[in-house]
Amino acid sequence: MKHVRIDVRDAAPAGASGALGAGLESHLPASVNAHSAATVTRETKSRRSWLTGGLRLVRNAAIAVAIMTLIPVSAVMLSGSRLSRVLAYNYTSKRAIAAAPMRAFTLSADLSITPMQAGLAFNALQESRKVVPGFPAIEPVSRPAAYWRTEKLAPGMFATAGPSLYSGPSSVGILEAVAKGFSPAEMNYLRALNASPIWHEY
Repeated sequence: MKHVRIDVRDAAPAGASGALGAGLESHLPASVNAHSAATVTRETKSRRSWLTGGLRLVRNAAIAVAIMTLIPVSAVMLSGSRLSRVLAYNYTSKRAIAAAPMRAFTLSADLSITPMQAGLAFNALQESRKVVPGFPAIEPVSRPAAYWRTEKLAPGMFATAGPSLYSGPSSVGILEAVAKGFSPAEMNYLRALNASPIWHEY
């Protein structure tokens, strides 16, 4: 009588090699191995994306610097002489033309005044002083008295030419105010302003 053994197991499901313990991995959930592989893939892609983005940023910055340098250099090479003439006209010629009518009011040069004396006089006329380290300014013994610094305008004086840049009447609107006339107080102020000793320094 033949007995059928029920404890004999087929080795094939244990794996192609039939090695001991090979069948244990086959019983693990497939999602575990897939999750580990997906995590590694995402980290690798994240590093590559940051590296790619950084390289792209550096490349774009280099291109922008090259273009910003190339444009003015090309403009000077192609039409440098024309640009210089335009700039010279706008910044030099126009100012010279505007200053030409004022030359009729200039005084004759006094050759007895040295550049040092002119610099000291100009220094004495400065109201506010800017301290520059390493370049101490020569402090004048006395400063010319400026009438507009001590005498203030009374309310209502020079209504159409009020103070703008300093405490006296505005030089922008004073000529238009002449046509309307000045009050006795305004005329006294203008006379005292005209007689101020500070004009000797100028």
